[in-house]
Amino acid sequence: MVSDTMIQDIPMTTFFLCDTLPWAVNFLEEYRQANGKPGNPVASIPSVLCPWCPPAVGTFKVNTDAAIDVVSNKVGIGIIIQDFLGSVMASSVQMIAASYSPQLAEAFAIFRGLHFVEECGLLPYAIESDVQVVINLISDGCFPCSDVGLIIKDICLCF
Repeated sequence: MVSDTMIQDIPMTTFFLCDTLPWAVNFLEEYRQANGKPGNPVASIPSVLCPWCPPAVGTFKVNTDAAIDVVSNKVGIGIIIQDFLGSVMASSVQMIAASYSPQLAEAFAIFRGLHFVEECGLLPYAIESDVQVVINLISDGCFPCSDVGLIIKDICLCF
């Protein structure tokens, strides 16, 4: 069993993805070159990896994400609402028995996130997602004739 005093003596270091990921990719490439193992090329890293950016003062940020379990036909949705200081004001995790495409799952996560932030009364807010295609559809008010389009339409009409 580890005591609290032992934990307090361990120096805490914060590693940001924008620092760690490029280092890890470089390390892997150097290892492969040194050992004569070309292996599979490493996936490209987005040029801009930034840590969480706060919303404007007095505003809340809603971050949403979705995960798909194709074996069990389940979709997991995560929602977190933070204030401009980064304090978590509310969060939600939901499991849905469904077989959604990635875009539909992400669009539905945004839809649920919008409902959740309004139910919590945390206004005004900004929403953030990591799926640019869905964000573009919402921003453009474009409703494709598909299941994703129906969710996008609900998002644009309700919020």
